[in-house]
Amino acid sequence: MKKILLSVFFVLLLASCSQKTGEYGLSGLAAPKAESPAKEFSLASDTLSRTNAAPPAEVAMERKLIRQGYIRLEVKELANTADEIKNNITEIGGYISSTDMREDEVYMELRVPADKFDMLFKEIGGLGRVLSSNQNVEDITDSYYDLETRLKNAYVLEEKYRQYLGQAKNIEDILKVEQYLSDVRSRIENMEAQKRRYDKDVSYSILRVNLVLPPEKTSTAYPSFYDYLSALWLDVVSFFVGFVFILLRIIIFGIPILGAVLFFYWLLWGKLGLLRKLLVVLGRDKK
Repeated sequence: MKKILLSVFFVLLLASCSQKTGEYGLSGLAAPKAESPAKEFSLASDTLSRTNAAPPAEVAMERKLIRQGYIRLEVKELANTADEIKNNITEIGGYISSTDMREDEVYMELRVPADKFDMLFKEIGGLGRVLSSNQNVEDITDSYYDLETRLKNAYVLEEKYRQYLGQAKNIEDILKVEQYLSDVRSRIENMEAQKRRYDKDVSYSILRVNLVLPPEKTSTAYPSFYDYLSALWLDVVSFFVGFVFILLRIIIFGIPILGAVLFFYWLLWGKLGLLRKLLVVLGRDKK
């Protein structure tokens, strides 16, 4: 009987403690105060700063790879080969981003769908003799998803600022919120532009092509022995022809000039010596 009474006493004691705990949980603790708009605005900014640097969640992600390649090709015809490359890139949905055509070589930068890069690289290599080539891959997976996360956080913050703007009570608050709204919008636009560049570079690989002519067809090709002798003969002939022309100029212009000089010497100082005789007469008068 005593054991039964003790059991009932403990049950009633536990029930009483539980009731008091519930009362304190509901009314004994003060309800949290609502944050002021300015403080909540500051907390939102701090939240974005902390999440901007947070890495993306560890989930299965599609790899983001930027592929680039270069190929230097010796071909017999520059224009025809360039046209063939243009047709090939158009057929697979790519495009030519830049072209530089010169007398003996052509530079082309192609934007190739990433899944067609290997195929086009092989096709272009078959259009002539490959002098040099290389490929490289840049993995931007972490940077891409980090940027994507920061962009999503910025969208959330922008929406929060717009809500604050609607709740602003005075000009000072309106101007302050508008300034922060302008800053976050600027950051969003920069991140959107960076993401578009990433998407473009991942979707369209870059392939740079340099087409050149064989050495015998270029202006910088080394001359043959026959060409060397021909050039030497032409130089000798040119020298003698120039020498003959110099003699003709001397005969045509030099003889009359020399005759005129001799005539004036004879007239003024030579046998006739008019100037000489004049000087003699003047000398006598002084004496």
